[in-house]
Amino acid sequence: MTVQEIHTWKVSLTVAEAMAPAAEEALSALGGEDHPPTFASFEADEKGYVWTVEAYYFGNAPEEQAIDNALQAFGASWSLTPVEDADWVGQSLRLLAPVRVGRFFVHGRHDADKIPPFAAPLEIEAGQAFGSGNHETTQSCLAAIDWLRDRASPKLVWDVGCGSGILAIAMAKVWRRARVIASDIDPIAVRVARQNAGINRVAAIGRPIMPGRIAFITAAGLAAPQVAGCKPDLLVANILLNPLIKLAPAIAASLTPDGVMVLSGILQKQEAALMAAYRGQGFFLLKRFRRNGWSALVLTR
Repeated sequence: MTVQEIHTWKVSLTVAEAMAPAAEEALSALGGEDHPPTFASFEADEKGYVWTVEAYYFGNAPEEQAIDNALQAFGASWSLTPVEDADWVGQSLRLLAPVRVGRFFVHGRHDADKIPPFAAPLEIEAGQAFGSGNHETTQSCLAAIDWLRDRASPKLVWDVGCGSGILAIAMAKVWRRARVIASDIDPIAVRVARQNAGINRVAAIGRPIMPGRIAFITAAGLAAPQVAGCKPDLLVANILLNPLIKLAPAIAASLTPDGVMVLSGILQKQEAALMAAYRGQGFFLLKRFRRNGWSALVLTR
C-alpha cells in the first residue's frame, strides 16, 4: 500500500477509564470542526479499569507533533497507523451487542431476532457514519427523546448532524404525525442515514414530506436552501461543543418560540460553556442526561 492509497488513519492509546472521555476530546480537536474523527473506545482489561481509545481520521493523517501535544497530559504512549480503505466501521459494529435505552432497542441486522417485547426497534447499519447507538452521547439523546415522548407533540423535527440517522429514525417512530428533517455536512453520512431510514420504513418518498417520514439533505448546520424558512418545534444536534456554540444564534432563530432542543456531543465539564451560549439566546435547562462523563441537555425558552 502506498501513502497515496491511504485515506484513513488510526491514533490509539490506552488510559484509565476515567480519562477516556478527556482523551477523546483531545483527539477530536486534531480533526477540525469540519472533519472530526470517529471513535472506538473499549475496555482493555476484564475489570474495565483501563480503556483503549481509538480515533479514526479520514483524509490526511494528523501531524505527529500535534498528537504528542494533545496527549501529553495523559502520560501514555500512542500509535499512529494507516487503515486500509474498507467498511471497517460496519465490520466492527457486527461485533457490538444491541443497546437498550428506554423504549428503544438499537440493533444490527444480525440481532434482529433479539428484539424484546414492546420495544421500539431501531435497526442501524452505521457503516461509515457516526451513530451506532453504542456511544454515550447517542444513548443520552435517545434517553432524552424517550423522556420527551409524553411531554411534547412536535409537528416538525430537525436532526442536525444526523450521522447514521439513528436519532431522526427514533423521532419518526415516536412522533408518527411529525415531519422529520435530517441533515449532515457529510454526503456519505446522508446516504447511510437514508438507507437506514429505508430499512426502518420511515424514509420520505417524494415531496411534500409526509408525517412520520424523514427527508434527508446535505448541509452545513442549518444552512440548507431546500428547507429555508422551516421552523422546527423540536431540534436535536449531537455534534461537538464549538459547532453547537457557533450555531446558537441560527438555532434560536429557526426554532419555534415554544420549541425544544436536545444538544449533545459534549463532556459534562463543557455543560456550563454550552449553557452560557444558549442562555444568551433566551433558553433555559429542562433536563440533563449524563453517561460516563458525556452529557445531553434538553433546553427550551
